[in-house]
Amino acid sequence: MEKLDAELKNFVETSYEQILVNAQIFLDNVKTIDIKILKKKDDPSFAEIAKDMDRVADLVDSLAGDFDPHLAGQALEYVFLMKRMALAIGNENAEELNRLAGELDSKPFVLNVGPS
Repeated sequence: MEKLDAELKNFVETSYEQILVNAQIFLDNVKTIDIKILKKKDDPSFAEIAKDMDRVADLVDSLAGDFDPHLAGQALEYVFLMKRMALAIGNENAEELNRLAGELDSKPFVLNVGPS
């Protein structure tokens, strides 16, 4: 059972790290690229990335909810902001995009997984 718990925790950590990596990619792009160019990005689009990360966050929430509800909540919060940012990009709403980017940028990009 201990091995299964360790594997589950490793899977959750890896999944959460992917959310952090993609959130950082969102921020880096928003800070350096005009919104009209961001809107044209596809394969994958920002909306598709956010949708994929939403699925990952749901997994993290389901699997980590018992042993680390804080991490599960953070995953959902980061992805919520990414989805809103993707929507702002699609609507070419630079003001909202910058506001959301500031909110995401204020979050700690640290992997803090609960006790072993």
